[in-house]
Amino acid sequence: MYKKFEAIMNKYMMPLAHKVDKQRHLSAIKASMVAMTPFTILGSFFSILPALPNMIGDNPISEFIINNQEIINLPVTLSIGMISLYVVMCISYHLGTHYKLYIPGCITLSTFAFLFISIQSTDDGLGYILKNFGANGLFCAMLVGIISVELYNWCKKKNLTIHMPEGVPDFVSKSFELIPTTIIVGGIFIVIRW
Repeated sequence: MYKKFEAIMNKYMMPLAHKVDKQRHLSAIKASMVAMTPFTILGSFFSILPALPNMIGDNPISEFIINNQEIINLPVTLSIGMISLYVVMCISYHLGTHYKLYIPGCITLSTFAFLFISIQSTDDGLGYILKNFGANGLFCAMLVGIISVELYNWCKKKNLTIHMPEGVPDFVSKSFELIPTTIIVGGIFIVIRW
């Protein structure tokens, strides 16, 4: 029975799975989510620590945890609490690598676009709310990472770039090459935010 099931799966599902695996956007998302594993493990470990005083009662370990809540919660905030920010950077890295684009440009464009879309000001205007940087913003991060790199690739294909003379160092010419792309990507995400 199992061999028949395995044969059917190999015949019909494996080709589909290989096609999905080769799709550039899904592959970038997959690689990015796998890259987040250490951060999720770290954040998960530190999110358990505040519950320990309830389980082990009053002792020096409990006191230490209670007195250092801020520092113990920081790894949770910087890992799981900001996972969308890391995902958008990783997706733009992997997709930019696929297209052989300038990787620092891909990462900065997508990060700018994600920050622009997801950041919210506090009511008094003196700070920012980062709630969309966690798991709440993952789908948005995936879309922004893909859209911003696709726009960069489109601009490059359409030659919407600034070309510098021959003697200009490569890192300078790459930065100037990104100016029209940054205006286009920034403009599109400003319109989306508006």
